[in-house]
Amino acid sequence: MLIRALTSVALSALAYAFAADANCAQSGAEDRQTLTALDSGRATAPAAQSSDDAAQKPKLEPRTRVAGLDSLRVTSSIRFSEPTAAPHVFEVSLAFPARARLALRPVGARLGERVLRYARGGEVYGFGQREATSTRIEGAARIDELLSIEARRAAFVWPEAHTWGGEGAERRAVIAGVGTLEAQLEASAVSSPADPDGEDSALDLRPRRIRALRADGSEVETLEITSWRRFEAREGARVWPRGLRLSVAGAVVWDEEVLLVDRPVPWPDEWFMPPDLRTPRDAAVPGLRAIDLPSAVVREVDVPRVAGRPSSIAAALAFARRLAAAEQAAGRVLDVRTTLVISPELEPLEVRLVLADEHAPVPEGWRLEPAQPAWLVFFDSAEDVGQRDVDRLQLAVSTAETTTLTFLLVVSGASRGGVQLVLVDAPR
Repeated sequence: MLIRALTSVALSALAYAFAADANCAQSGAEDRQTLTALDSGRATAPAAQSSDDAAQKPKLEPRTRVAGLDSLRVTSSIRFSEPTAAPHVFEVSLAFPARARLALRPVGARLGERVLRYARGGEVYGFGQREATSTRIEGAARIDELLSIEARRAAFVWPEAHTWGGEGAERRAVIAGVGTLEAQLEASAVSSPADPDGEDSALDLRPRRIRALRADGSEVETLEITSWRRFEAREGARVWPRGLRLSVAGAVVWDEEVLLVDRPVPWPDEWFMPPDLRTPRDAAVPGLRAIDLPSAVVREVDVPRVAGRPSSIAAALAFARRLAAAEQAAGRVLDVRTTLVISPELEPLEVRLVLADEHAPVPEGWRLEPAQPAWLVFFDSAEDVGQRDVDRLQLAVSTAETTTLTFLLVVSGASRGGVQLVLVDAPR
C-alpha cells in the first residue's frame, strides 16, 4: 500500500511522514488516510498568510557563480530518529541563484518510492511517493520549503551563499520575501583524509547550527552541523559539513552523514523544474516524455567493430547479454535491462552495464553516473527505431549549445513499449 502525497508540509516534515509510513507498513498497519498528521512537530505557518504570494517571488535571475561554484551536488545517508525507520538517501542539487532539487528515498527503493522537491526562482513544486504529476506548492508551505532549502544552502556554501550581518558568534541573513536565517558560530575542527579526527586542524569559527525563521519569527527548522570535513586531500580544498542533525520544534527528525560533495558541470535549468513541466522544442514527437534519469553505478565496454565497420544493433545487444551473463556469474547483481550507448547515426558504441543497487559501493573500473535530465520515446522493438526517430528526438529536445547529447537504447524485454530511445541532455 502507498502513501498519498503530503504536499502541504515542508520537506523535513514530509520526509518524517515518509519514514513513519515505512514503519506502518512493517507493522501491518492498514490505515493510510491519516498521514498528514505526522508533521513531526512542525508548527503550522500563520493561517492569515495569503496563498496568492506571487508578488513575493523574485524573478528568475541568470545563472551565476558563488564562491567559484556554479553547481553543487550533495549525497547523504539519512538515519531517522525513529529506530525502526529504514535508512534513506538524500540527494541535493544546488545552483545559483535560487535553484535547487531535493530527492529523498529509502535505500534500495523501487521505482517511484521517493519524495521530490524542485525550486527555481521562488517557485516550488513537489512529487509525493509514486506520483507522476507534480504539484505546485504555494502559500505558507512554499515559504517553509524555501527557508529549508536556504538553510541547507547556507550550511554548504558558508558564508558566501548569503549576506550575513552581526558580530561574534551570532549571524543573521534576510531572505527577501521569505524569512530569516540565524547562524550560531563555534570554533570547529576540520577533519581531512590526512587527519581523520581533525586533531591537527585550526579551530575556525563555523556555523554550529542554522535556524530557519518565518517573517513572524516562528521557527521552521534547525539544521545543526555536528562536524566538518575537507573531502579532498589537496591543500586549500574547501571545507564542507560532514555530519548534520535536523530538528523541528526541538525534536530531532534525522541524523545525516554526508557521503559525497561534488561540483558537477552546470546542469541545464530544466533540472530544477519537474519533468512534467519541461517543454521540448517540438512536442509533436509521438510519445515524447521528460524524465529524471536516476543515478547509477555503471561500466561501459566498447562494442566490437566487424571488419572495421560498426556492429549492428542486434549483434551489439547479443554482445551486451553475454557481458551481463559473465558479470552475474562473477557475483554482480545487474539491472535486468540491456543498455547500449549509440551514436546519432544509430551506431552502437558501448554497452552500459548498470548495477541493480545504485547505492552499492562503486567497484574498481566502474563509476557513479549522476542523476540528470533526459527525454525518452517508447518502441515495441529495437528494430522499430530508425534514423528518423533519432533525428526528431534530437531536434525536439536539444535545449542549449552547452549540452552534450548522449543517446541510450534501453531494452527491457516487455512485449509492448519494451524499448526506450533515451536522450540524456547532459551538461558538458
